[in-house]
Amino acid sequence: MVVLDTQGFLVSNARVTLQIIDPNNRSTTITTNDGIVETKRGVYETTYSNTLVEGNYKLLVSATHNQKTQTMESYFTVKHFYEFDIIRDA
Repeated sequence: MVVLDTQGFLVSNARVTLQIIDPNNRSTTITTNDGIVETKRGVYETTYSNTLVEGNYKLLVSATHNQKTQTMESYFTVKHFYEFDIIRDA
């Protein structure tokens, strides 16, 4: 995850919360207090491996810095079988 200020600059020391809702509607919350780490200025990472259930996993992210909070929603899909896979390297 990347956190930007209102002018598009990377933000360090933001308070980031990630809520993951699995296909069975079970929720897991990870924050900068317990699992999200800032790996370089404005770049935040975590690991989530509880993906045994097939389906869409909803992601709700919020980041707070200087008393301003921004939110974003996304999702990823888990399938036990893919006909093909695309691997991207940065």
